[in-house]
Amino acid sequence: KKDKDKNVYQNEYVKNNEVLVYIYNSHQGEKYAYDYLEDYNIIPDVKMVSHMIEDNLSKIGIKVEVEDADILTYMKENGYNHAQSYIASRIYLEEAIKKNPHAILYIDLHRDAAKHEVTYTEINGKGCAKVLFVVGLENNNWEENFNTTSAINNIISNKYQGLSRGIMKK
Repeated sequence: KKDKDKNVYQNEYVKNNEVLVYIYNSHQGEKYAYDYLEDYNIIPDVKMVSHMIEDNLSKIGIKVEVEDADILTYMKENGYNHAQSYIASRIYLEEAIKKNPHAILYIDLHRDAAKHEVTYTEINGKGCAKVLFVVGLENNNWEENFNTTSAINNIISNKYQGLSRGIMKK
């Protein structure tokens, strides 16, 4: 429930300061190509963007936990290859589910490898990366996940036409 005067989402979990969104990155090594950040010696990656989302959601009263464990090191120590990154990240995800039983969203954030003209748009004169949602069909809860994703996608599409690339079932 959104309190319009305070721009804060109010419910018992927000009031109790419980984590509602957990963000992790199965492919922590994914980096973005923004030349203008080279002046600051920063190579943006998905983990940085995860923290940017955390900062923005916290401004409206939604507590977010970003997984800071080094999944790449865990993979290397356990002999996992790139294709097994989802197996490694699932270990952290399952722990987060136990630790944060009231969380309502678990997000595995990736960068999009598609071409710039596919992934870029301008909204209100500002350049934006488009969003593509992926829902895994091998999950027992895929229908619930798809419904939640559809609701989020509809909100984004109605408010910012052209920002979403839609939902991919995988």
